[in-house]
Amino acid sequence: MALCKVRKYPVVLLCCLALGFAGCNPQKAQMEAFNRQFQAGRYDSAAKFAQQKARIDNPRPKREDLLWTLQLAGVERIRGDFSASTKYLDKSEEKLNYFDYESPAVRGLAATLATDNILPYVGTKYDRIMVNTYKALNFIFEDDPEHARIEFNRALDRQRRAKERFEAEISKLQDEISQQRSAAGIERTINNPQVMRRIYERYPSLRDFEVYPDFINPFTTYLAGIFFAMDDDLARAADMFRESYGMVSDNPYIEADLAGVEEALDYGYEVSDNVWVIFENGLGPVKREFRVDLPLYLVSDQVRYAGIALPMLEYRHSAYPHLLVRTADGEYRTELVASMDRVINTEFEKEFQATLIRSLASAAVKTVAQYSLSRDQGDPAALLMSIYSVLTTSADVRIWSTLPKNFQAARVEMPPDGRISVVPPGVPGSEIKINLPECKNALIYIIIPHRHAEPVHRVVAW
Repeated sequence: MALCKVRKYPVVLLCCLALGFAGCNPQKAQMEAFNRQFQAGRYDSAAKFAQQKARIDNPRPKREDLLWTLQLAGVERIRGDFSASTKYLDKSEEKLNYFDYESPAVRGLAATLATDNILPYVGTKYDRIMVNTYKALNFIFEDDPEHARIEFNRALDRQRRAKERFEAEISKLQDEISQQRSAAGIERTINNPQVMRRIYERYPSLRDFEVYPDFINPFTTYLAGIFFAMDDDLARAADMFRESYGMVSDNPYIEADLAGVEEALDYGYEVSDNVWVIFENGLGPVKREFRVDLPLYLVSDQVRYAGIALPMLEYRHSAYPHLLVRTADGEYRTELVASMDRVINTEFEKEFQATLIRSLASAAVKTVAQYSLSRDQGDPAALLMSIYSVLTTSADVRIWSTLPKNFQAARVEMPPDGRISVVPPGVPGSEIKINLPECKNALIYIIIPHRHAEPVHRVVAW
């Protein structure tokens, strides 16, 4: 009897305090509103929406400050304001560095008691890599190769350290969660094949993930190779092209890039007379929520039901299957360099188990509380806790949604007349005509987020 009295007050206190966190999922509604504007090409209103949500200069970022700063940087890129994009990417990196010092274990415990949505968006590994990659690109567009080199070095270093950092974070998180698994009945749930089958039936794509190795983004590596080649750092360019070709061996342009740089190294001449065309294509995935009712084994062998909510990746469309690059010498087609769907899948798949355990632990804690309240204080108190459980059972669907679906590339010889046209297939009157100045090499970068969008392009002569 004394034990029940000791237990019940903390549970009631948890109910009262946690109800302050309960409510709908405003992040979900805000993400959907922003995505509708962005996908419709209303970039001015999308930028204004993100600007209102992001406390850009906040030195201690909260909730969605980082997410909306990333979104704003993405919109400015599409609008062609690369200077503004760099500004917001700088602010995003400051926030990412701030969150790098936060313990994932503390975040995991907090999410167990409520939901991931009450925690700040701290960014993903691919967010960090793409921030530096996009900053490097913006500096290239602004004719600042010195800072572009710094950002490529940072992006490549983030890729190198991503696996090691991820393993350390997951180890800390699992240590904290493992302390609760036995007490809350999670171990028996995780090891129950019927329960796991129920999840995987609703989540069949988990078994079919196509992933890249250890958080490597082939686009970052390949683009760095192009930069180092144009900047006459051929040894580093060869390393980057070699690594890219190892991941994308069916791309003939990467194979030719590697062969050309290795030949230049062997014979001691510069890489010249090349035009690289990069196509940033379509829209990357968003997240949506799905719920599953699960039996959790609580207190005794008695079975109780509780809901969990998990995020699921929802894939969006490319703008075009490829672009056609035309010169006086012929017609060439852009080929895939990197699928952001796969880049994002790589990290999502690696983190899914931790997300699932947190969701199950959260459901177990809430169901234990309902059971205890019903036993010790009656149905009204249990109803209060059940309302809280419903309100706080929501998946974290926050994601940097201005990223593209994929990156493609083509490489052609510098045309003698300097004329190149880039054409989306099957779209009459959409030709992008480019007259190149005299230069050693050139980069043409084209962004088309959806089929009806006005292409954004920038030409860099080197």
